[in-house]
Amino acid sequence: MKSFNIPRWESYKSFYQITVFRYLTVWFSVVPILAGLLSELPEYVPVTIGGMTYKLKLALPFNWQLLWVSSFFFLISFVIYLVRCPAFVKQYNRFSDYSSYGHDKRWISWLAKDLVEEGAELPKFVSRLKSKQYLTKHSTGFSIPTDNPEVGADQTIYYMNVDGEIYSLGMPRLGITEADKDAERAIFWEIFGRYSNSRNLARILIMCFLLLSLVAFVSVFVQHVLSGLHFLLLWLAESLPWLAKYVK
Repeated sequence: MKSFNIPRWESYKSFYQITVFRYLTVWFSVVPILAGLLSELPEYVPVTIGGMTYKLKLALPFNWQLLWVSSFFFLISFVIYLVRCPAFVKQYNRFSDYSSYGHDKRWISWLAKDLVEEGAELPKFVSRLKSKQYLTKHSTGFSIPTDNPEVGADQTIYYMNVDGEIYSLGMPRLGITEADKDAERAIFWEIFGRYSNSRNLARILIMCFLLLSLVAFVSVFVQHVLSGLHFLLLWLAESLPWLAKYVK
């Protein structure tokens, strides 16, 4: 049986960029205003069409309170996303986004520093860079330079102390292998992956509030459909007398 996976930050980013879902935040303000206006009007308004007068009921065909609750839960989830989603994930959706800024290859060292200081999946980040041979391990007595990362003539080198072990990451890579040439891309995705899977509690809360919003919204949707079916049956009952006794 597969374990349940919490959606990663990039999944939430894609979700909140879907315009139709953003309308739920609009409903948070609009629905109470609309309901308030309707409460001040008479329940039925006479409407004359073709010489026939009909009574038009001024009411929403669904429970507006549930729709408001749905939008409220959605808004909470969106606020949590805005506050807790790592800035790195918000800014870069793919490596081409990062490249479009025209960053110097040295810049990735500073981004690695930010990640290490936050501690987002740090053991996995170090393990991945070690396996790809992008890190240099130093002796225990090595003294990390005060100006860290250290900007040199050929590289910007970031020194990190992880569980008592000292490593350095120098960018750009000075080798000529394919791994060296693609180091910037590889390190970008390692940083992206660690941020994307970070801050579990916030991602769980977003998922819970979105599920609550969905439950309330589905309830409203079902009410809306049932209301439409009821009016359809009333219309059909005018032509089908046998149906009239079943429809009220």
